[in-house]
Amino acid sequence: MKLKTGLLGKSLGWEILLAQIGIGFDRISSISEINDYPILVIADEYGREIIPALRKYLQEGGGLLCSSYIFDMIANTHSKEVFLKYLSPDKDGLFTDPEIIDIYKKVKISTQANHLHTNEGEFSTFIGKYLNGNIVVLPFDAGSLVVDTRSRKKSFYSKSKRLPYEEVSLVSKGSIRRIVTRALENLFHSAQLPFVHLWFYPKDVSNVFIFRVDTDYGTIHQIDQLYHLSQKYNIPTTWFVDTKSQQSWVNYFSEMQNQEIGVHCYEHRNYNSYAENYSNIKKAYDLLKDAGIDPRGFAAPFGKWNASLAQAIRDLGFSYSSEFSYDYDNLPSPSFVYHGLPGALQIPVHPICIGSLRRQGFTSIEMTEYFINEIEKKLKMREPIVLYHHPTHENLDVVENIFRKIKDLNIPTMKMYEYADWWKKRATVQYGESVLEDVYAQIINPDGKEKIISINDGVNVNDFGWKVKPNNVPLPDGIA
Repeated sequence: MKLKTGLLGKSLGWEILLAQIGIGFDRISSISEINDYPILVIADEYGREIIPALRKYLQEGGGLLCSSYIFDMIANTHSKEVFLKYLSPDKDGLFTDPEIIDIYKKVKISTQANHLHTNEGEFSTFIGKYLNGNIVVLPFDAGSLVVDTRSRKKSFYSKSKRLPYEEVSLVSKGSIRRIVTRALENLFHSAQLPFVHLWFYPKDVSNVFIFRVDTDYGTIHQIDQLYHLSQKYNIPTTWFVDTKSQQSWVNYFSEMQNQEIGVHCYEHRNYNSYAENYSNIKKAYDLLKDAGIDPRGFAAPFGKWNASLAQAIRDLGFSYSSEFSYDYDNLPSPSFVYHGLPGALQIPVHPICIGSLRRQGFTSIEMTEYFINEIEKKLKMREPIVLYHHPTHENLDVVENIFRKIKDLNIPTMKMYEYADWWKKRATVQYGESVLEDVYAQIINPDGKEKIISINDGVNVNDFGWKVKPNNVPLPDGIA
């Protein structure tokens, strides 16, 4: 039996999600292949024709991750349809999470649900035995949620009385990924198998820090101050240039050392049409090229994403983009464009910047506390620390405190294009083959101990170096 997951269904969302997690999976083309896999993931597109085979698979001890829609057909039950605003994570255990999990969609709640409360206070998710197999039943098809493109304004947790806010992806895609990851881990462990997935960073480093600056209307003096701070702490910065406002001195960016220069815009605005987006981005791109700069990344004004923008980004050949109205506080993944085609790689950021906090009346001390808390939370979650700033928002003391914290904690730093390039290499790894030397895997055994190793070295459960996996980060006190 393969130590992989079998995916039933032509679902780009599920393929993006499983690749993002880094678990080995095959898209199953024939129902006769399901017994080759210890765990199956079923997309909602499947109908009743596969149900007898799934019942037999469970009867023989298989593991299954599916939605209530699929489970109703397997178990002949009738889930309750509700409009789900959000899920509250479990206070401890498998589905502990530091965020309220926004969904805003009609879903089906299994009658056997026993985890993850809805906004109405009832359980939404079933984890347990069915027939002789193990099953996790979600109230939704997770693959459809990770390619959801809706956005809205959200507030973000702070110890301050006034919460900062930003318009971001409506669906909490990072939390959906964590739910699916833990569901798969549970299913593998229930089968007494290790849970193996590709690690999120080069080699076995525990995290990376990326600092992004959108140069909106910044003066050369403001940008020079930030640049020298970056040099002082040896923290490379990724600059997305507002070329119209900085056109007369755009050559300044080509003289920077150990920095990345990307495209923000010519006109600092968003468009709905492909032609206008393409023209605006191309004009900015050409100005930077004329200055001797080779831009590889793009970040849209106001963090706003739409499908026509994504198509223009892809057609202009950018390696990646970064828009928090598509995704935020998450691992990289390809954006969803149209006709089932993936777009450029998305590098999500934390969407709250110094300007967001200034708007809410935060002092410099409160701003520093906010970002230090965010850094410490991301370290515990082992997720990338990607923060962003605007030169016109100044508060260089806060930026310096962030840089000092990163240095004190010895967190490796990367430019955005470096992380994007590495992530794309990671995506080429095929399980069972020799892999690139800087792509590692995390192995978590059923006893809760883990190891992060080079796959080329092989795995020996009797080796030294196994450690207890850290606990999941809980929701802060005082949140639903």
